[in-house]
Amino acid sequence: MIRHAVHAVPSWRCMRVAVALLLASGCVSTHALPGHAALTPDALGAVRIGMSRGQVEAMLGKSLDISYDASGSAACGTASIDQPPVRLRFVEGSLAVISLLDDSIGTDKGIRIGDPESKVIATYGALKRTPTPYFDENDPQHQLYFWSSSGRGLLFWIDAQGAVENIEGGTDQLRAMEGCA
Repeated sequence: MIRHAVHAVPSWRCMRVAVALLLASGCVSTHALPGHAALTPDALGAVRIGMSRGQVEAMLGKSLDISYDASGSAACGTASIDQPPVRLRFVEGSLAVISLLDDSIGTDKGIRIGDPESKVIATYGALKRTPTPYFDENDPQHQLYFWSSSGRGLLFWIDAQGAVENIEGGTDQLRAMEGCA
């Protein structure tokens, strides 16, 4: 009887190790974005730009309620997720843009909503600056684009006080201010 109990302990340890390895390998989906997920031009954690709606739903473990643009076209729609608070833009069935909605999550290089523009520039280096489409060249509000070698990018909206107001990552759909281009 003692012999049986001794063998039971290692098997529980083996089971815990096996489960931990499966979770770490990605073979088992945890159905949520981990708190340490960070936005890159290509992904937010395991949710990757280019995934289909079905793939994103499978990753999150829930259906997405997609709102379509004013034209009523099913080619362009957005869905919001509460945790972490992000908005997903789908274009022609594929995830094209991920928008961060608050400072609870940031980029892989540590930039968050509320950070000063100077930190974005120091972190990402040469960025393309453009005025926002709603204001003229003299307005202090503007956008900073960072494009990666993958052809995807990050868009930082800078407010009148020089702070990051919004961060988006994804395809060239980042240039579409409202809806899809």
